Amino acid sequence: MADVGRPRDYDTNYHPQKVLKLCLLGLTDEQMAGALEIAVSTFYKWQIDFPEFSEAIKKGKIDADANVAASLYRKAIGFKETVKKPFKLKETTNGKGSTERVEIVDVEEYYPPDTGAGIWWLRNRHPKLWREEKKVEIENKGPIDYSKLSDDTIRELLDAGDTDAGQNGDKS
Repeated sequence: MADVGRPRDYDTNYHPQKVLKLCLLGLTDEQMAGALEIAVSTFYKWQIDFPEFSEAIKKGKIDADANVAASLYRKAIGFKETVKKPFKLKETTNGKGSTERVEIVDVEEYYPPDTGAGIWWLRNRHPKLWREEKKVEIENKGPIDYSKLSDDTIRELLDAGDTDAGQNGDKS
């Protein structure tokens, strides 16, 4: 990626169309800057300075997301698709000899619904209805009686507490 050097000149006839295609390929902003051979800072500056560049990025990302959503939806509900498959055909002439040839045939294949894709789709489209809830109920809500714990167990609990505090940056 070219992060140094003189910025390339912006071309209104080239860059918006190019960045739209890069968005449709699913590239990140950093990857697009690299493909355009410009610094990431120049990429962001062009979005501010050139509205058509910014609009091309927005459109490309929306279209790419819509394509993924459509594919995920198809996978979630199942679909049929015609695919070309090669088949070997043998021909025998009067029992003397045989020849083989390959013929490409259109075959309709069925792809069954994918449960995982369906769950993912529903959880993201309707999170209140489909989110996975985990309820934890505590039966004994009273104070914990530490007198029944061994000294070793208490030390382990204290050490574990110190370790957790250190991981979170908390040293209280």
